[in-house]
Amino acid sequence: MKKKNFWMCFLAFALIFTSCSEDEKVQDDSELATISFGALLNDMANGRAALKEHLSDIPGCSDASPAFVEVVLTGPTNVGTMEEPLVVQVNPTPGNDGNYFTKESSDLQLQPGIYSLEYFAVYDGNPVNSGSNRIWIAPRNDGSLASFVDNPLPMEIDLRAGVKKYVDVEVLCYDDRIVNEYGYAFFDISTTRGIEFCIFGNYCDENGRHFPAKFSVDAWRYSGDPSQPKGRVIGEDLMNNTGTNSAGDAFADPLCLVLPDSQGADEYYIEITLMDSDVYDTQERIIRSGVITDDDVRSLFRGDSNNEYFHFRAGCDQQDNPDLFGDDNIVQVPEGFRIEKVAGGINRPTSATWDDEGNMFIVLAGNDFLPERDTPMRIMQVREDGSMVEIVDLSRNGIIPAIVGLVWYEGWFYFTHRADDLTGAVSRVNKNGQLEELFSGIIDSQSEHQINDIQVGPDGLMYVSVGPAGNAAVMGPDVAPFVMLSPDVRARPCQDIVLVGRNYKSPDFRTEVENDTVFTGAYVPFGVETQPGQVIQGVTLCGGSILKFDPNNAIGTIRTHAWGFRNLIGLTWDSHGNMYAAENGYDNRGLRPVNDEIDATLRVHEDMWYGVPDFSAGREPLTDPKFEVPDNLQAEVFIGGESIGKDLGFVIDHQASGLTPPDPSVVVGRHEFNSSPSLLDVAPTSWGEWADHLFIAEWGDLTPPTNPLRNTPVGYKVVRVDPESGQLVSFASTMGGGPASAQGMEGEGLERPFDVKFGPDGAMYIIDYGVVTIDFSMAPPYNYHENTGTIWKVSKVEE
Repeated sequence: MKKKNFWMCFLAFALIFTSCSEDEKVQDDSELATISFGALLNDMANGRAALKEHLSDIPGCSDASPAFVEVVLTGPTNVGTMEEPLVVQVNPTPGNDGNYFTKESSDLQLQPGIYSLEYFAVYDGNPVNSGSNRIWIAPRNDGSLASFVDNPLPMEIDLRAGVKKYVDVEVLCYDDRIVNEYGYAFFDISTTRGIEFCIFGNYCDENGRHFPAKFSVDAWRYSGDPSQPKGRVIGEDLMNNTGTNSAGDAFADPLCLVLPDSQGADEYYIEITLMDSDVYDTQERIIRSGVITDDDVRSLFRGDSNNEYFHFRAGCDQQDNPDLFGDDNIVQVPEGFRIEKVAGGINRPTSATWDDEGNMFIVLAGNDFLPERDTPMRIMQVREDGSMVEIVDLSRNGIIPAIVGLVWYEGWFYFTHRADDLTGAVSRVNKNGQLEELFSGIIDSQSEHQINDIQVGPDGLMYVSVGPAGNAAVMGPDVAPFVMLSPDVRARPCQDIVLVGRNYKSPDFRTEVENDTVFTGAYVPFGVETQPGQVIQGVTLCGGSILKFDPNNAIGTIRTHAWGFRNLIGLTWDSHGNMYAAENGYDNRGLRPVNDEIDATLRVHEDMWYGVPDFSAGREPLTDPKFEVPDNLQAEVFIGGESIGKDLGFVIDHQASGLTPPDPSVVVGRHEFNSSPSLLDVAPTSWGEWADHLFIAEWGDLTPPTNPLRNTPVGYKVVRVDPESGQLVSFASTMGGGPASAQGMEGEGLERPFDVKFGPDGAMYIIDYGVVTIDFSMAPPYNYHENTGTIWKVSKVEE
């Protein structure tokens, strides 16, 4: 190592604290203090005699540039320890005054208060790397070198919120021959060294073409807390080198980083972010994340001087080598259970079922809301290794998407879908591709809510859940794309009802005339007015209902089991034959918006009217003012041509219709409003004390279009409901809440769980539909991201 005259040098570091002083005002919403460092040299010639008795020659200073610092602070937030100091990188270019300064570190964003700087040292490289050297150090006041600086350590620092604070810390050149003279007891400073972890990757586009990947890596010490895994920073925004060679071929270099390797086991939390490249186009996103160990890294070593790369393959058919992150995810489940990903990259899966041999199948929905935005509809078998094989392609068989429900029964797959005229339908298909339509004609399904789940009841009959047209029985501009496709679409009741005659004033989106308006009533097509006392005839193929039929004679046996639901999704029974259903509650949209309190899981009783569209999810009357929305979100209401202002009110004359208000005791699970409870199942006896408890997939909100008053995400998880007490608790959710993609962790956590099923093996399977985001350039404004669906498996941990 090159030397220069140690004795003619003094060195001071300026600690730059974003804290409260009068030095410099800054804006800091978090009220935290942020620290960085700088350096300059000092004259120590007068102290040479004091050291000659320790050394036979005059020590020298390294002329290496500072690269990293180690620091230990105590106070309201402790930073580093003497065994493991905090490591911060130095900016390689000094400022105009010749002082070096460090890059900002999230570990140095501190709460205001009184701190004590206990240790400070400077290195010419990363301290965890065996090739680095300690070049400067701040002496302590109990060491013989304390007299060479004006302010030896420990140094008290008063950090307050709101401004930058600059504090000089004087350091001396370091010489290990006088180690004890710096004042550190036994010089108990970490001797941690490093091990090298090298990464290389490929990216495959939608056509399967391979490219060398451009990526960045962030690494932290693992905190030990899976909900907040990021401990001390090891490296941030480390990026590999990419380019094009002279032959015009794209290349990418591996990226190697040094991880601290102390005595005993070490754990690190790693995130790998795929970057856009000059040779391919992709969205920047985190593609790998999780905890690895020092043993994982050493497993890549081949001899003393060689180590293999961790080779990831993003979007490719091949697996990573080795598969370090395959089982890592950010889904939290209760103690005693484990969750693992069975398969990913699936295009819009909705439901799962098993055949008589225990083989698992899923169905791919084929689209989102509108049939013209369709993608392939398939029934896929899911093998034990997570691979999938197509059983039936329904895209070329006259089936209109979306396919929602799927169940295997006596050699057939039964499924729900739309028919050619966009009405709700049920068909069945066998494994040879033989297809039969059982019935169609549910008008409500021409709108945004279609026919959903299909299950076989304890009585051997087939049951289907049917959504109603519109938000609250009134068609409006919020469903304009569906009205344009099917002008006669409307909500249809299951029995004759008598209307109050409320009509809603609305912009007429069907014309090009500016400011053109129209009046629309309940249970009629858009633009049709109703009269007080008007009777709407009930139909068998009604919306907002549960229908049941003999699968061998559907048309001849179909009838209503219960009705008066909002968008009913899932159906299930417990071991005693009690029936339950999960319901998507009202939205705060359309001509008749409802600011409800909850979404609901319900006990289902035969022949009961459940109150929609005049009662809330909690089965309370919507005439209660608490369900009102601001006037600017409501349409003006008219009866008999006279305005009655803006309020919800009833649209059905219940007494004249022979309808009994629903009993609120039918509500068994009270979900958060807009959480969208979807498909559900009952736990088997193997789940012990939770046997017969309900497990419900909460698909999540679609705000602001469905509720402009909501500003926080809700749902995106699986919940458990005790049907005896009604207690609802989270069972499986992404750490930090919301969909994983919102945290940049697509594929590593839950997005939009739609189905929960218990398999023949006793495990829970979660069918995650995938990423759905809001895009107001689309109509409806929902962007369904392709190939983002996932299957998760939750198992009990054997004791």
